[in-house]
This record gives sequence, structure tokens and C-alpha cells, in this order.
Amino acid sequence: MTLKYLQNSHLEVGINSTEAWELTKEIVCRHFQKNLGVVVPPHALTLPDERITQWGEHWCEVTVNGIDTVRIPMSVVKSAKPQTERHKPGADAAGSEDFHPPAA
Repeated sequence: MTLKYLQNSHLEVGINSTEAWELTKEIVCRHFQKNLGVVVPPHALTLPDERITQWGEHWCEVTVNGIDTVRIPMSVVKSAKPQTERHKPGADAAGSEDFHPPAA
């Protein structure tokens, strides 16, 4: 089932960066799980030999169960959604006193 699903899939990888970046196996694996609901370990993923450092159309290959390999089209796009900012301790001291975590 996974093999047929991947054969009909197209992966979109959103990159939210204004600085230089390079697409890594870890980033692509995270997007497989996030966008397609498929867990792909890094050892089962092959990226092109040339580094991916620009938006555009690319490909990757996933080996399923160590036997069959599927080539999947991949669009690397600029992400419109900003990454979640983490709350810095003490940044909002006034509002923090009203927060009460649920009892365990």
C-alpha cells in the first residue's frame, strides 16, 4: 500500500528562510511525515547528488522495506507560514502571573 501511495504522491517542502539554506534528508523526512503522513527514515531517502539550495522542482527517492525504490517529485517552495516563535522566560512577566497550568 505504501508503495502505491508514494508512486502517486508529490511532496511539497516549505522553506521559511531569508538566509542561505541547504535541503537536508532530515528536513525532507520531516515533510514526508507532516505533509503525506508517511514516516521515512533518513537511510531510506536519497536526494540528488547536487545540493538543493534554491526553490524549485526537484526529486527524491524512497526505498520501501529495503526492496523497492520510488522516485517522487518534490517542490521546494518558500513557506508562507512563519515558524513558531518560542516564548522567552521573563519576556512577558505581567501576563505570566495569570497563567495556571492544569492540575496533573
